[in-house]
Amino acid sequence: MGLIGRKTLQSVVCQQEFASLAPLHESGEDKGRLDNDEVEMKNDASLAKVPTIIGVGMHAEVVLSILQAQDPRAAVEVVSHGTMDENAVPAALRPFFVGALHELDNASAERRCFVIGVGDNAKRKAISAEFPHLRYIAAVHPAARISPDAVIGPGTVICAGAVIETKSVIGEHIIVNTGATVNHHADVRDFCHVAPGATLCGKVSLFEGTFIGAGTTVVPNVSVAPWHFAKAGSLVKASTAPIPMYEPLLDNYSTSINDAISSGWISSHGKYIDASEAALREKLGVRHAIVLSNGTVATHCLFLALRHRHPEVTKIYVPNNVYVAAWNCALMEYDQECLEVVKTDEDTWNMSTKEEDLRALERGAAVLVVHNVGNVVNVPRLKRLRPDLVIVEDNCEGIFGKYEGVSSGCSEATLCASLSFFANKSITAGEGGAFLTNDTALYRFIYKKTHQGLTSRRYIHDVLGYNYRMTNLQAALLYDQLQDLDRILGLKRRIFANYCRFLAPALEAGTLKLQASEPETLKADWMFAIRVVGHARDFDHLFAYMRDRGVDVRPMFYPIEEHEHLKGVRRLFDDRGVTEGLSREVVMLPSTPTLPERQQQYIAQTLMGYVGDASGRRSAVAAIALNGTAQDTAMLSSVRAAGQEADACLATAVAVKKDKGQGGDNGGRNEKKVSSPRISAIAA
Repeated sequence: MGLIGRKTLQSVVCQQEFASLAPLHESGEDKGRLDNDEVEMKNDASLAKVPTIIGVGMHAEVVLSILQAQDPRAAVEVVSHGTMDENAVPAALRPFFVGALHELDNASAERRCFVIGVGDNAKRKAISAEFPHLRYIAAVHPAARISPDAVIGPGTVICAGAVIETKSVIGEHIIVNTGATVNHHADVRDFCHVAPGATLCGKVSLFEGTFIGAGTTVVPNVSVAPWHFAKAGSLVKASTAPIPMYEPLLDNYSTSINDAISSGWISSHGKYIDASEAALREKLGVRHAIVLSNGTVATHCLFLALRHRHPEVTKIYVPNNVYVAAWNCALMEYDQECLEVVKTDEDTWNMSTKEEDLRALERGAAVLVVHNVGNVVNVPRLKRLRPDLVIVEDNCEGIFGKYEGVSSGCSEATLCASLSFFANKSITAGEGGAFLTNDTALYRFIYKKTHQGLTSRRYIHDVLGYNYRMTNLQAALLYDQLQDLDRILGLKRRIFANYCRFLAPALEAGTLKLQASEPETLKADWMFAIRVVGHARDFDHLFAYMRDRGVDVRPMFYPIEEHEHLKGVRRLFDDRGVTEGLSREVVMLPSTPTLPERQQQYIAQTLMGYVGDASGRRSAVAAIALNGTAQDTAMLSSVRAAGQEADACLATAVAVKKDKGQGGDNGGRNEKKVSSPRISAIAA
């Protein structure tokens, strides 16, 4: 019969005397009271709570030794997570082995309290998720030294010689191994492992699943990201939490930049400028590319090109919910009255390209197409539907996307396009950007404008120009990445595929929704973004939830009216419900190319927890310890009085063990020592 039931939220408060490592002895009065309790529990075996270890590996043997050290007479039992032949169980555990966990019926489970005796953090999490309704207890070795105002969650294992200092909060199903030290005001989240001899200095935070290797030291005030692995003997001196939105992939791309430094060509001349432009032309299939100092100046060049090639244009249609640089660049060349905001597609988050919406656009106007969050607009189709429109593309987020088999920004249907190589783009020059066009005359014009209006005669300039040039150092960094582009894009595809896989339950349930693509387009896998359907709160609430759990996130770009200097830009359609909804519902998730899969899974689970309102399993304890109320005597008293399951579990196990004849004698109670710290269970 399977195990069913509702999980009870439990946290345990350790009240061991901090100054003493020796076992605590009872007073005579206390001995009489506990003896009476023991007798009552023995007479009613159905109320007994038997300490039961889940797992049959070496860590299960460690947990067994801890429970036996807490009370040598306790009737500890062992179950396997899956079906296992008894002969395959290690000899040290075989006398205590009673079968597989899933074979226990409800009655058998009800009389037990459990500790997961598995060393692997991810496996402990999986088991606790599979069996969330079990009553878990902490296993604390009597030779551990724990401050009376420290907080320890259920399922946690504290080994011999471990030290937990004042005001520290130790979450659920954590291992604090032999001789490890957790200094004051630490916050150790669920499923972490602090290995033997490791030291967490004051005010260290470990987010979920972190492994701190043997002998490792984490310096004060450092926050370690979820599911981070710190190897043995290391020094962790910089925070890795929250998981950042993006970290550029730079480790393998220093060859050319070092060569540029050695050559002395570090400014706006040097071989890597020409080399990176040639690589862009080859990779993207465009006639002309000019590398520039950043994506914003490249986007400004779109409007320089538009004014130069089409001086008759007085109306420019712009999309909504895009990064502000797109609008700002238009205003560098045109009055605000020339701009008008088109309708937003609720599914693609781009400008609407439905035929009825395109028909509403003024003839002979220009359109700024932004491939928002990397989702590509089918520009060739748009041009076929409205051949009178002049199209320029802000392709800063859409680089390496495609429409109708052509790289975005490179179609004959578009006048020109801009790229960005900012640090959060798939390839980066730190800053950096590029201007793309298939129009040779336009290329020459923009080249002159971006190179200070130079002529063939040194220091003679014949037009108003700008210093928008990329440096040879930037170009060298860019060049090396372009040579390794297939691998980089493969890593990004993996990130996007993993998120879709991990978020599948919520996607299938309809509580999360992916950005839809237009037909015959291929997204640029830039920043993974997803919509929280029906999210009624502002983004700050979601941001705070994720940040508290060690994950950085970003909102969708806000509607144009949110920017004070852009409030006067007119809308062609009143679709505020859509544009405001997107800025409230869409969240961008960390998208570093080398983001570990386990961290991706954690991010997805955390977001789904928010969506499902499954927040705050630790809140009953964390509110006491982290919000400063651990100093409130009345609060702590009420917590400690909330339940006695953990103490009762070990005490009643003594009676069961005697009934089974597993040791002890009739006079043994008169010699009993309380060798474990007093532990109370908080039931929410």
